[in-house]
Formats: sequence, structure tokens, C-alpha cells
Amino acid sequence: MRISGWFFATLAMLALLTPPGATHDEWYHLASIWCGHGERSPYCEAKGDTPDYGMSATVNLPVVNCKAEPSEILNCPIDFDGQSRPLINGGLYPPSFYWILSWFVVPSAEASVILVRLVSALLICLLLGVSIWLLPVKFRTVLTLVVVAGFSPTGVFLFASINPSSWSAAGVGIGWFSLFAAIGLRGLKFAHRGALAATGILGFAMATGSRWDAFPMVFTIVIICAVNLGWQLQPKLRGKLSVLVTLVLLGLFTLLDRYSPFSPLKSFQSLYTYTDGQPDNVLFFSYNLTQALPNVLRAIGTVPSLSFISVPKLVYVVGLFLLFFTMSQVRAHSPKWQIAGFTGAVVSMAVLIMAQVANNDSRDIGSVEPRYIYPLLLFSIGWWFLQGSEKSFADIRQRLRHLSAIAVVLFAVSTFSITERYVDRQSFGIRTIPEGPDQWWWSWMPFGPNIAVVLSILFMTIFLSQLKTSVCPINQSSLTFENRQTYATHGLGRIEKSTRWKRIRN
Repeated sequence: MRISGWFFATLAMLALLTPPGATHDEWYHLASIWCGHGERSPYCEAKGDTPDYGMSATVNLPVVNCKAEPSEILNCPIDFDGQSRPLINGGLYPPSFYWILSWFVVPSAEASVILVRLVSALLICLLLGVSIWLLPVKFRTVLTLVVVAGFSPTGVFLFASINPSSWSAAGVGIGWFSLFAAIGLRGLKFAHRGALAATGILGFAMATGSRWDAFPMVFTIVIICAVNLGWQLQPKLRGKLSVLVTLVLLGLFTLLDRYSPFSPLKSFQSLYTYTDGQPDNVLFFSYNLTQALPNVLRAIGTVPSLSFISVPKLVYVVGLFLLFFTMSQVRAHSPKWQIAGFTGAVVSMAVLIMAQVANNDSRDIGSVEPRYIYPLLLFSIGWWFLQGSEKSFADIRQRLRHLSAIAVVLFAVSTFSITERYVDRQSFGIRTIPEGPDQWWWSWMPFGPNIAVVLSILFMTIFLSQLKTSVCPINQSSLTFENRQTYATHGLGRIEKSTRWKRIRN
């Protein structure tokens, strides 16, 4: 839990380094949180439909949407004592995300924005911390690799902001590890297995309670994991298990289509029906299938901000190298499962992109924001790592120090670029960030953005260092191969109970 505390400290600094409305649609989500418990003065009043736009309400928030080129000053004056009437959630997103965070809205609008950001980040860090605590070393190593290779810059930017995609990414990208371990690992105590299952279910609940499109993501993950576990754990019952899994999935599909606002059948129909002037099915399918992976990999070098932020290309190039190098070092006992699960996740990304474009953009050819399918990127690389052999894990643990150092450098460059963009303009070089009344959004903050940038980098360094220590806390060279496998699956406690380990220790 101390490890997740350092990650929370990192996100807390990042939450201060962006003004309200920095993330895409953040004003919309903040206003929806203010109205999460219905009308209540002075937070949310006079809710009603706005012609041609949707549900709106009067809130005590200074909604200011402004954009500018990165080379120009982004001057967004904020008066926290003002009122506005922005659009709020009217069913576009599940209500759970807004209802939970609305409990932390206080009379001060400025303090509320910070508090809500911190609470959202804290819940994500708690999910991460409990997962680290409960998962055996092999799964914890995989989770560490996902954090090092996949979190920055899109992930940390989302986690420190108010956007339902942050819960979707954390719930899908982290939660599935615990559920997979609870079902697939043998030799666990009942209480340990139950705690893992509860953590995984909580992660999926966070995801599906924040975005409707998290349902098909969870659906895809359940299919891949169920087929893999059934095929490996019960080889004599593969035929029966295949039929059972098919029936269960059809039942879930029917229930989701009938009793939830998200209709998978309607979304599926929109994929292959088109009118004159729209791309035909061959072009529409082929384009999105080939562009799914390049599209989601843009998350390695971009952030989902309202006004465009030019993150240096170095972050994208080195980030891709870090990801591909790490994946190349993790070799599987059975490459077919490694490739099949990864391919299934990529195809699911393409289908989600097609459904998004077909329902909202009239099947236009073009990319979508990576944050929509970013959760599946975390799952796909996590699945790739999880299929790795123990030897490849032993090798990658020896490189974690260098990989973490690269991740810290990428995080530092991204954080500096984001902060520089909002306090002034992007100079595309390294400099001291200006500080003054016009460059800081928090009227009572005792320090400026330069201190917050330095602290965020320091906290991220400590977090990754502690995370690295948690996956290799002992000298594994003193263990036999059999005990090394036991350690990777169950941890040190199981080995300490064996007479062989006592003999080695003596």
C-alpha cells in the first residue's frame, strides 16, 4: 500500500499542474458531478433540456472553454465565484462515476475541483495498491511491466483528471489481473482467492460504471480469459467447456441488449449498414482493422487535452521502443496463446472504433482519440506479458532498473510539456516555467508549478523504484529452479514453509 501511496502523490501533483477543463470534456464531467445527486443549491439548479443540445443545469463553476496553438499563450481566465449553464450527463455515460464523486463537492468550487480530482485518483491508486498486495509475484511483475511500458503519458494524464475514461482504463487494465489469478491459480487459500476475485470485480465495476463502452471491453476480456483457462486447466472437457462458454456469452449478450442502455445488437447493426455517400463495408472494415493498432499506440505519445499539447516526438519514439523491447524480451511457453489473446484484443479495438465512428460520425474514415480504446491496450500488453515463461521473467527483472529509468525520463518530459503549455506557451526547449498570478490557477496554493513538476518527477521515481523492489525482493539465485517457480506463483511464504528452503537458508 506504501507503493500506491507514492503513485497517489505523483497524481496529486499532476492534478495541480492542469487547470480545470484541461482534459477533453472535463467541464462537462465536472458539471455532471455537481449534479450527481440531482438539484441542490448552490451546486446544481434548474436542470432541464436544452433544445438541440441535451440536458443542462446552472452550476457554480466558471466554465471557460478556450483553445490556442501551442506556440500561443493559452489565456483562460478563471473566476471561481461565477456561474454558468453547461451541458450535463443525460444518459451518455453511466451515472455511477458522477454519483460517487458528487459526495466530495464542497461549497468552494476551487477546492471542490481539486478534491474531486484527488478522490478519483485515490480510488485508482487503491485499486492498484490492493492488486499489488494480493497478486503473486509473477502477476505483480506483469503489472509492473504494464505500468512502466503503458501508463505514460496518456494514462497518468487521465488518472490525474476528471474523466470517466480514467476509471475505465484502470478498471480494465488493472482489474482483470486479480480476477484471472483468482480463477486460474491453484493452491490459493479460500480467503486469498475471494479477495482477489472481489478486487477484480471491483475493477470491472469501476470500468462499467464510468463508460458504456466498457461493457464490450469486459465482455472481450472474459471471452479470452475463459477460453484460455478452460483450455489449459481442463483439457479433457474442452468440448463441453466451449459449449458452456458459448451459451453463457450468448446469455450475457441478450441481457446486456435487453436490460441496459447500451445495445450491442444496435451497435453491431450499425457496422454493416450504410447509405449513399458513406464508405462501403469493405473499405470501412479494412481501414479500421489495419488502423486499430497504430491508432491506439498514439496514446504512447499524446495526451487527451482540450487544447492541443505538443508532446515531443522523442516521447513517442522512445516510448514505442520501450514497449516493443519489453514485449520482445518476454517469451511464452505457448506463443499461440500469447498471439491469439493479443490479436483478439486488437480486433476488439477495431470493432469498438468502427462502432464509435458508425454511431457518431456517419462512418467517416479517420482515427478516434486513443483514450476510447486505451483500456484494451493495457489489457493486450498485460496479456502478452502474462504468457511469458519464468526464464524470461527472470531476465526482465534484471532490466527493470533501466526500464524504469527510461519511463521516468519520458514521464518528466511529458509532465514538463503539459505544464509549460498551460502556464505560458510551448517553447519546445527546456527552461524555467514562468510563475505568477496569471500562470497559476489555485489562488491559495503556497508553491508554484515549478515545485509541483519537480515533486511529481521525484514521486514517480520513488514509486517505480518501490514497485521494482516488490517484484524482486530476494536474491533468487539462491533458490532451486523448483522453488523459483513456487516463488513466482505464490510468493516467499510458501517457500519458507518447505524444508528445502530451510536447508538452502542454513
